Amino acid sequence: MTQSDPFRSCRPFSLLLTKSKAFQQQAQNDINAMNTDVWGTCNTDVPQDQCDGNMAWFASALQSSCRTDLANQVEMAVDTLTALQAYDLMRNAACQVDADTNAYCYVEAVANSDPSSYWFYQLPLGQPLVPITNSACNSCMKALMSMYADALSSTNSTSLGGLVKTYGDAASSLNNACGSSYAKAASVSSSNSALTSFSMPGSMVLLAVLFFTGALFGT
Repeated sequence: MTQSDPFRSCRPFSLLLTKSKAFQQQAQNDINAMNTDVWGTCNTDVPQDQCDGNMAWFASALQSSCRTDLANQVEMAVDTLTALQAYDLMRNAACQVDADTNAYCYVEAVANSDPSSYWFYQLPLGQPLVPITNSACNSCMKALMSMYADALSSTNSTSLGGLVKTYGDAASSLNNACGSSYAKAASVSSSNSALTSFSMPGSMVLLAVLFFTGALFGT
């Protein structure tokens, strides 16, 4: 999957954040490299709606081929499915721009010596928020949490199980640090309870063979 063009051309931020050692260990320590990586994530040659379809197909294929691992809560399978389903939301989160500085909010969070803002980008992946300081009380985090709340209540959203588990406590933590109602309340749409079935695009038939017979993550 990770070596296929439909995957790589869409540069899924959700999986870069969790599975790419180069992104985690190298780009995180080089603000220019990080800015370049995020820019590439936001400006893919493939249109975003097509990328949404690619990731939805991969998620559907994973649910079929890794049914047993998912039922047994095998970490690799569960984390990968969560990241695939959060593709669209996390791409939008990564591409959010600070109106005051014209910089990517995520890049600012990485560059900040206080990592409080950074941890909010882990919420859609099911990672609970760690203790934060009032450094997170900024316009980027307020807008990010609003984006999350809207995604949870949207009838058009795909399954966002990771965010469902983490949003409420994170919103409470942010409100405690920044003032009541700083983070929007969210009501989870019933449409988020399951992933819609997707048909396989003709251009991805070969990927089925690669996906079902190969390892999930290559080198």
